[in-house]
Amino acid sequence: METRIPASERTSQKLNELLTTGVADGDARAELLKLVVRKIAEEALEAEVTDALGRGYYENRCRAGPG
Repeated sequence: METRIPASERTSQKLNELLTTGVADGDARAELLKLVVRKIAEEALEAEVTDALGRGYYENRCRAGPG
């Protein structure tokens, strides 16, 4: 089973790969800009969700059961 990670972390991995190896074809600057803007948007959305839910990514809240 694949480990789930936040979208911003996947984008960070793509950014690191781009900075390390470049792109096969096309404009590296355009790809870099696209990934940076995507990462900013993803981090903002993840922060909003964290604030709304009161917990971090894939954190479980301890719920008191009956009893």
